[in-house]
Amino acid sequence: MVFVQTKEYRRFVEMCEECRTSCLIGVCYGGAGVGKTEASRAYARWDEIEPLLSWHGVVQPRLSPENPRPRAAFYTPTATVTARQIEKDLALLRWSLRVIGEAARSVPQEVETVEGMVRPGQVEILIVDEADRLKPLALEVLRDVYDSHPMGLILVGMPGLEKRLARYPQLYSRVGFVHQYRTLGKEEQQELIEQQVSIFGGEERRIEKEVLAQIIRMTGGNFRQMERLLTQMKRILALNPEVEVVNKEVVEAAREHLVFGKGI
Repeated sequence: MVFVQTKEYRRFVEMCEECRTSCLIGVCYGGAGVGKTEASRAYARWDEIEPLLSWHGVVQPRLSPENPRPRAAFYTPTATVTARQIEKDLALLRWSLRVIGEAARSVPQEVETVEGMVRPGQVEILIVDEADRLKPLALEVLRDVYDSHPMGLILVGMPGLEKRLARYPQLYSRVGFVHQYRTLGKEEQQELIEQQVSIFGGEERRIEKEVLAQIIRMTGGNFRQMERLLTQMKRILALNPEVEVVNKEVVEAAREHLVFGKGI
């Protein structure tokens, strides 16, 4: 499903932009599946930049003014990440983004070196997803990176993250924004569903009002659940091209392949 700039996404962008320009720390929390990760990746243009990255640094892009100029870094720590690994990962990530940015210029700048290693470049904002995984020492590493390199920092996680961070006053005192990423509103859900259904399979289709209400009740505004349900509906309609109006039977058939619950 194509990413949609919802009201919550626009609020998220406002926070990121303020943190980026003012070099502040922001905390974004919300339930599973509401769209936090998708919003973070979209803001950082990560689908465009991530293919240029590798475990060893960066896949040297072709020199071209059309290349992306990264100003945001997106990082997801592993479940068993250590503070030392985060330090290495972020240094490599920031250097990689600098190399990508320089490839967009007509004349690449020379890269400075320190003790035989390339000096990491700076980014304007760092977004750390799954911040719930970070242990106290890892949070200290992030604080050190933030203090040493002027930039914005966004920590993204589940509800309760903001309360947990409050236990670390040296970090929390630097927090300028706390944003709750909420589920989609009813009108926004309706608009999104109708928009996606209308382009299923490249053919214009419409959806029955009762079915539209059923989907809204079923997903409860959870972006991930809605995305998964719509994906299954698209598959079913591709197998049944004669169906011009999305009805209850299509939704029920799609639902059979999914599990709905608060943990999704």
